[in-house]
Amino acid sequence: MTTIAIINEKGGAGKTTTAVNLAAAWADMGKSVLLVDFDPQASATHHVGLAPDASELLAALLTGKLATEDTAHGFEIVKGGRQLAKAEATIDSSLAVLRLKRALEGLPHDIILIDCPPTLGFLTESALAATDKVLVPLEP
Repeated sequence: MTTIAIINEKGGAGKTTTAVNLAAAWADMGKSVLLVDFDPQASATHHVGLAPDASELLAALLTGKLATEDTAHGFEIVKGGRQLAKAEATIDSSLAVLRLKRALEGLPHDIILIDCPPTLGFLTESALAATDKVLVPLEP
């Protein structure tokens, strides 16, 4: 399994577009793909036509069990939503930064993509702690 965080502190840099398109492309190639929408704006969730609801993702950070949903694009997604914005304030970040990593361990996917928010706070730190690789979209 390869886990890739897609990060950039700037909004509008192409993080979500990159994440969704990579997920769909790898799914088309027969890979088992999970996209984690770790952004309170839930752009990846909207992009695949689902309603945002990060309550399951927040519960996963506390329990270690992720609930995924199939998309029409051939990959699974963990939905994002505004509830994620409260995570930094409500979860003890000194211990919780590894909770996403634990929740992703042992999942049966070939590739896990994490679409991060445009900040370098707790959510992005958690994604970085859970990944093998980092992709940073930049303007040419």
